[in-house]
Amino acid sequence: MNIKNFFSKRSFSYFFILGLISILIFIFIYFSIPIYFFDFNKNKEVVITYADNISAAHQIVVDKFNEEYKGKIRVETINLPFSKFSTNERKELLTRSLRSKSAKLDVFAIDLIWSARFAKWAEPLEKYIHENEVKKLLPKALESCLISDTLIALPMYLDISILYYRRDLIQALENGKIIEEKLKNSITWDDFFTLSKQFKNEKNPFYLFPADNYEGLVCSFIEVLLNQNPEFFHSDTLNWQSEEISKSFSLLNKIINEKNLTPQIVTDYRETQCYDMFVYDDGIFLRGWSSFPKDSKALLESIQKGNLIEQAALPHIKGSNPMSTIGGWNIMLSKYSEHKQEAFEFIKYIVREESQKIYYNEGAFMPVISSIYKDEQFCKEHPNLLKTKVFLDHGIHRPFLDNYTKISDVISYYANKVLKNQLTVEKAVNNTYQSLISGELILR
Repeated sequence: MNIKNFFSKRSFSYFFILGLISILIFIFIYFSIPIYFFDFNKNKEVVITYADNISAAHQIVVDKFNEEYKGKIRVETINLPFSKFSTNERKELLTRSLRSKSAKLDVFAIDLIWSARFAKWAEPLEKYIHENEVKKLLPKALESCLISDTLIALPMYLDISILYYRRDLIQALENGKIIEEKLKNSITWDDFFTLSKQFKNEKNPFYLFPADNYEGLVCSFIEVLLNQNPEFFHSDTLNWQSEEISKSFSLLNKIINEKNLTPQIVTDYRETQCYDMFVYDDGIFLRGWSSFPKDSKALLESIQKGNLIEQAALPHIKGSNPMSTIGGWNIMLSKYSEHKQEAFEFIKYIVREESQKIYYNEGAFMPVISSIYKDEQFCKEHPNLLKTKVFLDHGIHRPFLDNYTKISDVISYYANKVLKNQLTVEKAVNNTYQSLISGELILR
């Protein structure tokens, strides 16, 4: 036997057997030990993308989260500021991204009235959150997060429509104290129209409200509509030719074009322009949101008028109760996110008590958790919080309908036409009916 060949064969056999054993050991370990032991990226920081209007308050919360989860999760923001994007423009941007099923967007904020429309792109949240955590949320806030009994969002913050007025201008009237008492209990529209006659100075706009062709105008319309019939949207068949619809168009038209209580220019104004006009032109009454004092704080302080402004319930139709529209924003988790658990950690962080207090301190965004309204020290430091909560308790939601955005587009379009004197109330009612029945596309 050739010794050299013998040892060569022995060596080959030895290494072959050794290699085979190594492969078998590797296969055994691979299938026996959890896969994450082989994940060499397990310590890599997960990046979450979050789209919203990133105010100073939002940024503080994001920064605090990133610091707490440093090395594990980092939130990167896509800023869609209200100063550059209307709510409708934001809606379309988000819709386009989600329709593409892109995994680039993990967390996004929506106007609470969009919940039904965005539900199909949202990850249901029940499996991520304990029932006890859900119970901490205000019922009024949670209402907009449930679609077909499925939790598709968490509330981020709330807003409520309020009537603001200049206390000094009201108190200057001979019957000023009586008027203020009426305002505190909510004044009727008829009494409101009568009150306007006591103000002869045309330089002072009597009542300012945003009436551009957008969602803000729809809120005013729906307040009048539900003031007449709170059950209007609960019917199986919505009657768009009803007397309530006609009266809603008529009352808004009466304010601007018949009684001349509001300058025509507001038909091109949204909240910010109305706020500025109210302050600069010494307006008497303003329909605004609960965040108005904070939004206009610098302006109010610069001309020393902040302490002259009081708040009251919006006027109501005689025989009905005052109503305010509940606004606010919800936070959703994209069903296409590749980091759902990490993304939900951030969503959960947003509704923490600490974060909710930051939103209120920095941006006057109303908290969505009940405990803050029971926090004696916090309420003592922010006395206006409980005053505003009263309006929230009597607040109404716009209808959570799948086709709400269509309804909103049609109402705002024709209501704006009426207020611009480009359409009669009768034609507006008929056109609204025809558009909603036919599915006609309204371009804003």
